[in-house]
Amino acid sequence: AAAFTIGQAACALAPDFASMLLLRIAVAVAHGAYFGVAMVGAVGLVRHDQRGMAVALILSGLTVSNVIGVPAGTAIGNIWGWRATFWVMCALGVVSIAAMAALLPRKTGSSRQSVSFGSEVRVLARQQVWTSLILMLMLMIGQFGLFTYITPTLLEITGLDEDLVPWVLLLNGVGATIGVFLGGRLADWKLMPSLNTM
Repeated sequence: AAAFTIGQAACALAPDFASMLLLRIAVAVAHGAYFGVAMVGAVGLVRHDQRGMAVALILSGLTVSNVIGVPAGTAIGNIWGWRATFWVMCALGVVSIAAMAALLPRKTGSSRQSVSFGSEVRVLARQQVWTSLILMLMLMIGQFGLFTYITPTLLEITGLDEDLVPWVLLLNGVGATIGVFLGGRLADWKLMPSLNTM
C-alpha cells in the first residue's frame, strides 16, 4: 500500500509523458501485488466457510472503484487538473495505510512458517496452477479489453447518446459488484460446482 501511495505522489509530480508511463507501470505492479497479498491476508482473518466472501470483499474494491472512483477522479481532474486526481489518490492511500496499521492484526490465521523461494517456484510446475492462470488471463483480457474501448464502442458503433454513456458505465460497475459478492457467496457454498457452472 505504501508503494502504491508513493507512486500516486510521483505521478502527480511527473514532468513528462514518458516518466508518467513508467510510473504508472510501477504503480500497476504494486497494485497487483497488493491485491495478491490482501486476498491471502483476508482469508486468514475469517473462518474456512467465509473465505470466498473475504476474497469477494477485497475484489469489490476494483468494482466499486468503477462506480465511484472513475467518475469522481474524472470530476476532480476536470475541475482542478489531472495532477489533483493523483494527489487525492495519494491522500486516500495515506488514510488506508493508517487504517490498516490501526485495525489489522500483526498476524492472521493463515500465518505459518515461511517457505523458501524455490518451493514457491515449484508450485508453477502444477498443471492446475497454469490452468487457473490462463483462465484468469483470458478473463482479464476480455474484461479490460472491452472496458478500454467501451466508450468509443458505445458512441461510434451502437450510436448511443453521449449523455447515456456514464449511466452504462455505472451499470457495468454495479453489475460487476453484485457479481463479485454473488461469486463469493457461491464459492463459500460449493466452490467447484459453482466455478464450473460459471
